[in-house]
Amino acid sequence: MLVSPFFFYRNASSVCTPATKSSFTVLEISESREQEEQQQEEEEEEQELDAPFCVLQDKDLLRKSQNSGLYVLDLIERGALEPDPSLYNRLLNKCALLGKLREGRIVHAHFLRSQFSHYLVIQNMVVNMYGKCGSVDDAREVFDDMPTRDMVTWTALITGYSQNGRPHDALILFPQMLRLGLQPNQFTFSSLLKAAGAVPSDMDGKQVHGLIVKEANKKTKIPHIAVKLMKRPAMTRTVWWDKSSRKVWWDRFGFWDFW
Repeated sequence: MLVSPFFFYRNASSVCTPATKSSFTVLEISESREQEEQQQEEEEEEQELDAPFCVLQDKDLLRKSQNSGLYVLDLIERGALEPDPSLYNRLLNKCALLGKLREGRIVHAHFLRSQFSHYLVIQNMVVNMYGKCGSVDDAREVFDDMPTRDMVTWTALITGYSQNGRPHDALILFPQMLRLGLQPNQFTFSSLLKAAGAVPSDMDGKQVHGLIVKEANKKTKIPHIAVKLMKRPAMTRTVWWDKSSRKVWWDRFGFWDFW
């Protein structure tokens, strides 16, 4: 019995057809489920935004939102989260710790539009954040625009310069800070010693160390950080503070005046 070749082609097509339809059905179901899951996530986020209050967790601080912003700031805009200075402090600190410059700029812009934009503590955190994220030019711009600056402000910028390879800028700031009558602390001195150790001349290091000796005479918690400069052979000299002349003396080098 002769069988036409079209018989096999026709039957092969009829056999393959259900499998093809089944594969399309599975694909459609998979895409449908993904769409449903995405829609469900969006609905849950909208419900959170519409909630009268929200408990903010640390993992949500830098969580991105659908509009390329930050989820936390969206909560504030929708009234689901009450803004306060501590929240901006947490956000900026998180950006500084993780080096998130883009997120830090978003938080900074939102802070400037808030009712707390005049808070000095948060402004200092902004300077610190930019310095920790490696954008010292932004830190300097914020610093210059601040109507009021305290010792923390100056220390934050000095530290930013010191940590980002600009020791000369850090050392230039210090005498300006002293002229304003601001008292440096151990963090200021630590950053200054690092900056002084990064420049070729020992002049700045000697003056900073001399001021540390002077502060040590006042029983402050500063003298231990001066050991960083002792790694230089030229710095292994005897130093003392003369109360009568109010100068710091170095043996075989005379005295050093401060700025």
